[in-house]
Amino acid sequence: MVDIHCHILPGLDDGASDLETSLEMCRVAADDGIEAIVCTMHANDHYAFDPELVERAIDEVQQKTGGTPRLYPGCDFHLSYENVQSALNDPRRHTVNHGSYLLVEFASLSIPPNIAQVFFQFRSRGMIPVITHPERNTWLQNSGAEIIEWVQAGSLVQITAGSLMGDFGRRAARFCRWLLERQLVHFVATDAHNATTRPPRLKKAYELVAGEFGPLLADRIFNEYPTYAIENRLFEAELQIEQAPPGIWHRLAARFR
Repeated sequence: MVDIHCHILPGLDDGASDLETSLEMCRVAADDGIEAIVCTMHANDHYAFDPELVERAIDEVQQKTGGTPRLYPGCDFHLSYENVQSALNDPRRHTVNHGSYLLVEFASLSIPPNIAQVFFQFRSRGMIPVITHPERNTWLQNSGAEIIEWVQAGSLVQITAGSLMGDFGRRAARFCRWLLERQLVHFVATDAHNATTRPPRLKKAYELVAGEFGPLLADRIFNEYPTYAIENRLFEAELQIEQAPPGIWHRLAARFR
């Protein structure tokens, strides 16, 4: 399995607090079957993202682990005006392994009103927006239509393994399944921050997806698509979207409460 969203580097943000925690997270991930991890330092008002710092931290951790699991640079990109302008000016600064895939994180309670235009600008500069853990966003839980529109326009979706397993509440877990049923999930990641309360584990979520939705989909979103992102390879996302009659989103929202 491949994890494209993990706060595993020591002392850079609210993830691993020190080198020993990073090494323990690597051990936990390797034992769980994770062979590669994208190290996603936050880029927000609290943490100034520095790709050179990320690269140095990766080298430090890899020297201690012997390269298991393999670590790659990335970013947990928050949608501030400054970040958006920085990404448009330097499209490979914040992306997964300096390729095309950009992990985009919304605030937990809202969505920027101009987000469709921002996504269009990213795509015009060769970046593919990957919407991270939408199932944990209260606003999106009540409006699945926007996610369908964004995916149809070329964006991708990453859910969190813990959400699928119920760690972030019933509504998040139900929304994950709703997204999976419509093939609106392209990556399942850990979004791990430590080795205990938010560890880098994917195996149980993989088994759940394989059991409920089939091993083909599980392999695709836990291994194949994440590998493509690291290797900067493009793929055609499959959709299975039902035509919804007017007003269905209000009824769907009631299911997630």
